[in-house]
Amino acid sequence: MSLAVQRALIERQIKQRADALLLQYESWKKRSALPHARSLSARWSELIKQHGSAEHRGNPIIHAAVRRAALRVAAHEVWFVREAFMVLGIVFAIAAFVLAPVTAGLILNEPLTPLGIFGVALAGLLLSGLGQLLGYLISRIPPISLLPLSREVLALGIVAGTDWWLVRSDGREVIAQSLKAHGAEDGGIDKAIAFIPHLFLTAVAYLLISLTLEIQWRILDYQTPAEVVSRLVHGHLPPLLIATTTYLILMSHLDHGRAVLTRRRRNRPYISSIRFHRHEMVREIDRCIRSLGCSPDDRRLYRERAAEVCRRLEKHERALVEAFSPACVDKILSEMAYEAELLVLEGWGDVGEGGSSRPASRLLAISRRYLPPILLVGLAIAFPHIPGIRLDGAAIAAAQAALLTAAVAALAAPTEHGDSKISAVTGRRGVRAD
Repeated sequence: MSLAVQRALIERQIKQRADALLLQYESWKKRSALPHARSLSARWSELIKQHGSAEHRGNPIIHAAVRRAALRVAAHEVWFVREAFMVLGIVFAIAAFVLAPVTAGLILNEPLTPLGIFGVALAGLLLSGLGQLLGYLISRIPPISLLPLSREVLALGIVAGTDWWLVRSDGREVIAQSLKAHGAEDGGIDKAIAFIPHLFLTAVAYLLISLTLEIQWRILDYQTPAEVVSRLVHGHLPPLLIATTTYLILMSHLDHGRAVLTRRRRNRPYISSIRFHRHEMVREIDRCIRSLGCSPDDRRLYRERAAEVCRRLEKHERALVEAFSPACVDKILSEMAYEAELLVLEGWGDVGEGGSSRPASRLLAISRRYLPPILLVGLAIAFPHIPGIRLDGAAIAAAQAALLTAAVAALAAPTEHGDSKISAVTGRRGVRAD
């Protein structure tokens, strides 16, 4: 490809980005979904026209489906309540960051200065991150990896156990002797000994908040509170349009980065976007069917249909890994546009019709669903009788409460895995449609 063609492609991408940002700013300023819906509809219609098949060009059914999908996506994205949830999430995060060390000082009867609060908060945040890392490494070991919330519970147990050792056991003496052995002065040792319990108690508070958010994330079916409220207000798209909208969003995203997708270090966000949206499509179709009160057979049927579309998107994801020129990206876009047109015009086809799940698959699904909570409850009951555990009544009760909480969360959680719990605070996740 010549340098002039590459320059023209980059200029086109920059102009598209600028237009999208301008329309996004205007729609946000007006607090209305209509400008954003018009922008999405025009953008998606242009993509279908540019990359779709000639025989379907100008089809009114496709045009109507694109308009309806754009309007519903815009109503879901440009909604002032989502911004309110984001503000509330930021306020909650700041309050938790400040109140955790303050509460630790009140519990230990040793109030901190404002500078001490800030220092303990930062150090506690780093310590909780270290606990999460250790919990993650341990949770990868079978059979611990089969238990839900294992990373969060292990991180909380590690930090809380260390804090108990420091406060209630001989941990302070061990640390004091270690500091003296390294030549620390008595005044510095006293300050360090007074600082360490605050640090670990603050980290425990952060990990408790993290565990609570993870449980909320799973109980809400891997949705933020803002998304749950938005779905209640605006409703769900029909399953067929959910799959079509997924194609349109991904096509728009790939077309935006068409000029840079062949650079190996630049295509990771686009591959991650396909992976995120295809999994989210399966979950969203299942939520739609459940919200309509459909039978288990209908849910199974639509899961199979969504899984078939997911496999097609996974094929495009692999093709994007092998892309080495803009022509390869154009080929992927053409295939995606054709599949989206077939979804609108011909429906699901015969995917999932007439079949029934095998007994072995049902037994496996039931085992995965109910076996971890049963094991967690059994572990909570047997915990005081495990040889080698020498804890007082409060510590044993705390460990049992954590195991029972994990069992309840595992039973209430859906079977699919979601992304970060940070979005449960801010109310935003994924990639915008434009």
